[in-house]
Parts: sequence; structure tokens; C-alpha cells
Amino acid sequence: ESGLADGVQANSLALTYYDDDGNTISSPTVGLGTTTNLRRIRIQMTFAAGSHSLPVQIDLRPRNLRHESNVFF
Repeated sequence: ESGLADGVQANSLALTYYDDDGNTISSPTVGLGTTTNLRRIRIQMTFAAGSHSLPVQIDLRPRNLRHESNVFF
């Protein structure tokens, strides 16, 4: 756990990777000079302060991971 603000903790962090078809990828192919199958990253976190918690989720579609057709799913 890491303190984000006075009394606020990040209790969990999960990353999920997706391909062009929206399927989850357990080990995305990445690297310089390598074609990647990674198109979207979902980040899920839960913040807590005392007895209160706040789940947060965001989906990222980095420009440099765009498919050759330049279309995001």
C-alpha cells in the first residue's frame, strides 16, 4: 500500500490487456521493431480511506499502439 494523500491508500491495482478483437491477452507482444497485438489497456484501482472505498477504472488506447487501419475498436 502506498499513501496518496493524508489517510488515503491505494488498496489494489490490476492491468488487463486487449487485442484488436477485444479479447484479453495474458502476455502482450511488445518491443522495439516488433509488431504488437496490444490495442487497449484497462487499469482498475481501489482507493480507501478509513471504512470508505472508491473503485476506479479507465481504458487507455495509446496512439502508438494503433492498428494499421488507424481505427480503434
